[in-house]
Amino acid sequence: MHPFKVILFLSLLLGAYAFPTRHDYSTDPSDSNQAIKEVASTITTTKWAHCTIPEHVSLPLNQTKPSLPAPVNGLTLKHLAIGRGTQNYTCTGAGIDKTGAPSQIGAVATLFDGSCLAAQQKIDAQRALSSVVGVVKMIPLQPLQFAAWLLNRVFFWGAEQESLIIGRHYFLADGTPLFEFGRGGDGDDWVLAKKDASGTPVVVNANAGDDAPWLKLGRVDGRGIQEVYRVYTAGGNAPSTCKGQEEFFEVEYAAEYWFYG
Repeated sequence: MHPFKVILFLSLLLGAYAFPTRHDYSTDPSDSNQAIKEVASTITTTKWAHCTIPEHVSLPLNQTKPSLPAPVNGLTLKHLAIGRGTQNYTCTGAGIDKTGAPSQIGAVATLFDGSCLAAQQKIDAQRALSSVVGVVKMIPLQPLQFAAWLLNRVFFWGAEQESLIIGRHYFLADGTPLFEFGRGGDGDDWVLAKKDASGTPVVVNANAGDDAPWLKLGRVDGRGIQEVYRVYTAGGNAPSTCKGQEEFFEVEYAAEYWFYG
């Protein structure tokens, strides 16, 4: 069972407790106990984070129009993450009738380790990664984060090397995007970034208008990271006008993030 499949399972399990359902007293308790044992066995015998990313996994540079520029020669892929959070907007100054477009004021996201998911796929790791983005987008934010915390704290007793959450992403007050890894210690990677290029996917889905553009970001300041790519986005785009929107609002999203250094 892949890491994010277990996250999905636990999220659905949490949802079952959050929303009351009819109890079926005819169910054999031993069936539930056996299911829990099987999941626990899978969790404790599977490597979840910090896997070696296979060489055949490559950026989908030619899947946008215009194509995203390639990483600078000499850089290597250091982190591969699934980001889940919100893109944040404001409608301040949109006019009395709110016909103006929302302005982006930042983003907040948790970065989940995608390296082991890629490593477990022998043939089409990229397809597996892009599929997971859509699945993760459907999972409510709080159950997803709690499930990742539960896996780390309960099953791994807080083992740092097994943590599914490898970093976070947010914006500074001046509007500069920041990516931080680990716990913000002196040896952890981090990068303040700026947009270098963007592109729209050539192959679009039914909800393509809702998806944030793919990006290449360059380093402004930081340690260990020089370039960032945001690809295979799901959600995140603001509506075209501010009509019906609050002064400040969020749009949930998920995306792949590739970090080169």
